[in-house]
Amino acid sequence: MFDIHYNARREGRNHAPKDDLPYALIVSVRSQAGRDFYDSIVAEVRERARTDQHGRRDPCHDISGSPAIVTAEGPMPELTRAELFAIADLFLMRARARGIVEYGEIYRLLNRKDDKDNTIFRGMEKALRLLSSDRSVLYDALLSLKKSKVPSNGFFDILENSLHFDWRKRVGKSHASLEEDEKRVLTREQRELAYAHAATLPQDYLTELLRSEEPHAVE
Repeated sequence: MFDIHYNARREGRNHAPKDDLPYALIVSVRSQAGRDFYDSIVAEVRERARTDQHGRRDPCHDISGSPAIVTAEGPMPELTRAELFAIADLFLMRARARGIVEYGEIYRLLNRKDDKDNTIFRGMEKALRLLSSDRSVLYDALLSLKKSKVPSNGFFDILENSLHFDWRKRVGKSHASLEEDEKRVLTREQRELAYAHAATLPQDYLTELLRSEEPHAVE
């Protein structure tokens, strides 16, 4: 426990402003017990969020176990269960064929012209968790911009912050500083992982998952 005390000064004299001083506290936590420290906490918090104090599942949670995002205007729009499975099916099909997914295909699949409210972006994260629950395999690597044939910078941001990829050792600089050749190498590696992972999933994997009452991705 510690206190934060602020001595306000104005021209060298004491000062008592009416407004509170805003501040932020950033804490880094390291554990010698193992590298899954963060994952363990997230999993426990997510499991607690799924149920109320009587052990009943909260209906505000979607199939991925993540709480709905609520703003002052109410809950943000989310993709439907069918749309999430459609996205997962598209990525799984392309991974089995060792292919890619262009961004425009997702818009056409969902019959949308844009993603101004980030509904598709948030939904894609949930959809791809159906294929790899802990995101140790990033199916996002299949995404492809028409010109560069690699994913957008958002993918490399996810990879840089992934617990399953030693970015500091492998890359050593911010994803924003990557050259195109470096992006292609990283993309190729992650696509190969997705291709290999997809080959281990049963042919009827998503069909059976869709039929289940409580879908959970398997590795």
